[in-house]
Amino acid sequence: MNKLSKWMLIASLCLGISVPAQALWQAAAWKAFESAALGVAGNTFYEFIKQNGDAEKIAQWQQDLTNISTQLVSYKESAATADDPQAQTEIARLQRTLVDTKNLLDTMKARLDKVEPRVDNLEAELAQIKIHLQSFVAQHPKEAQSAGVKLPQSALQFDINYVYRPGGQGELKPLNEGAVLHSGDHYKLVFTPKQTAFVYIFQRDSANKLQQLFPMQQMGGVVVNNHNPVQAGKTYSIPAADKSFYLDNQTGTETLYFIAAPEQDQELEAQYEALQKAHDKPSMQVASADLTRALTRTRGAAGIIADPLAKMKHSIQGDDGQQFSVQVDEFFGQCEQANGCVQVRTFMHQ
Repeated sequence: MNKLSKWMLIASLCLGISVPAQALWQAAAWKAFESAALGVAGNTFYEFIKQNGDAEKIAQWQQDLTNISTQLVSYKESAATADDPQAQTEIARLQRTLVDTKNLLDTMKARLDKVEPRVDNLEAELAQIKIHLQSFVAQHPKEAQSAGVKLPQSALQFDINYVYRPGGQGELKPLNEGAVLHSGDHYKLVFTPKQTAFVYIFQRDSANKLQQLFPMQQMGGVVVNNHNPVQAGKTYSIPAADKSFYLDNQTGTETLYFIAAPEQDQELEAQYEALQKAHDKPSMQVASADLTRALTRTRGAAGIIADPLAKMKHSIQGDDGQQFSVQVDEFFGQCEQANGCVQVRTFMHQ
């Protein structure tokens, strides 16, 4: 019998025991049940962020979720009968988490089935599950540890924004995946690490040329002094607070690679240095291919979602000195390996 089955059995047996109304939501059975439910939610959340998950695993979680949801109905009825407001609040919160988890599982299954996923407010659902997990870990550390519900120590997190200005004028706009930009548009990245880490940002431009954007000593004669490791709580503007990149007249696909790692990636650094030293076309092609493989090799995946806990916005400066207040997104990377995790953003240059 797996852990989930044991917790469900305990919860079922304990439901038949008379519990004082004031203690219903604190009963051992409820703690075990909540741990099991959030265990499924946590697994779904992290596998979704990693763009992982296989059909068998998803089917098992869907069955677990069905069993848990059925059991939760019994808890809800008991709380209503006992007229226990605290229990009703706890149950309602967990119900919302289960609904969000079901939507994520449906989306993951749709991806596997190659069906376009249609889940409304997906970022909000991810954010709510994360809030519930963080709250649960903080309030019930022992139960969370038993259930395997925790924010992995290997997860690197950043407040981050990809933004652009059409023609370098007007309001800043979010540079989303698949966005269409035009020659003359300005764009930049702004991020604030939540831990000390190593960051490497590369761009493959529309001419198929790879360039390192971070770390960077200078760009076009302008000293920017962007170095590793990046420091927790410090905001970095790439290329600089008062500078932006701009698109030339070469149209095509542009790809940004944001790599976060707990340790220095000396191999990646060496391969970029080799590319810079290559002067003839054959050696440049070999060095470029080696660097491309290094950008994604055995790295964990990373996702970017709206940060539900952000109490402030990034203040981003345009080239003309104008300040913009932009809602913070959150980069969430599963970085199990020492060489970190990667998030890839592609946009069209037309």
